Amino acid sequence: MTINLNDFQNINDIHDYIARELNFPKYYGKNLDALYDMLSTYISNIEIRIYGISDIDGKYADDVNAMLDMFEYLQDEDDNFKCFVDDYEL
Repeated sequence: MTINLNDFQNINDIHDYIARELNFPKYYGKNLDALYDMLSTYISNIEIRIYGISDIDGKYADDVNAMLDMFEYLQDEDDNFKCFVDDYEL
């Protein structure tokens, strides 16, 4: 899956996109805990590529950084999850 941060206005838009692309169930909570749960139990063998990190607006940069931290943690815990930011692996 590719996430181009330039295509989104806020973190909720990113959650909506991920949920739609990965066919998350309707009960997905659209927060980092729920995203972690979905990626660690509901989805297997996924690679996420994130672009545009240097272009994000300060209004949701902290949210994106928190998401990246969670992705990095998940990648350390699960060999079937990979995340790249601007083509560099976390």
